Amino acid sequence: MEKCGDEVHAKSRVIFAQLMHFERAANTLHKQGIAPPALSAIRANAGKFRLLVGSPGYSTPEAIDDPKEYIQLFKRAAENEKLTGTDSYGGSIKNRSRFILETIDSLQEVYDKKQIEVKLNPSGGHNDSGEGSKVKIVELYSYLINEIDSKDIGYFQFIHYTPLIDPTGRGIEVDIQEFHPLIKNAVFFANTRFNAEDGNNYVGDGIADVIAY
Repeated sequence: MEKCGDEVHAKSRVIFAQLMHFERAANTLHKQGIAPPALSAIRANAGKFRLLVGSPGYSTPEAIDDPKEYIQLFKRAAENEKLTGTDSYGGSIKNRSRFILETIDSLQEVYDKKQIEVKLNPSGGHNDSGEGSKVKIVELYSYLINEIDSKDIGYFQFIHYTPLIDPTGRGIEVDIQEFHPLIKNAVFFANTRFNAEDGNNYVGDGIADVIAY
């Protein structure tokens, strides 16, 4: 891997690290029989782990007491104070957005703000996620994008709706380019369902700055 990194940097290119937490999209076999930690004890209903014995589905997670512990883990992998006994991470749009916004703050204590990227899937469907209506999607993501953009991150990456990752049908297709005008300080990446010609047209027409294949 070190040699690969040297080759990339020798050509004045960069490598992006994607920090992630399986949350409820996990099985107890991943953690030697221990329930996966998540923000809520709600089991995801779609998907199979074909590389695990018996190809099991998702396990019911155990709700974590303090989301800030996991903000700390993100910071340590790329660290943050711990706050217990709070319900300030659910309910309203502002509260539901708080976890990702505080995670970005913690990462910006480690890296330059322009080295931070956020990947969003407004249409949902992935891991049994969804907002229920296009109106709710636009309301939530408009707030979230404005708040994230004010933190002057490097770029957003938006995923097109993909039926392949929406086996339960909870997703609602929205046009990701609707959100582009909200972004004033970051680069706009578009992801999924592109071939070379479509990608070139998307960039050429100014719909996206970069295509991620």
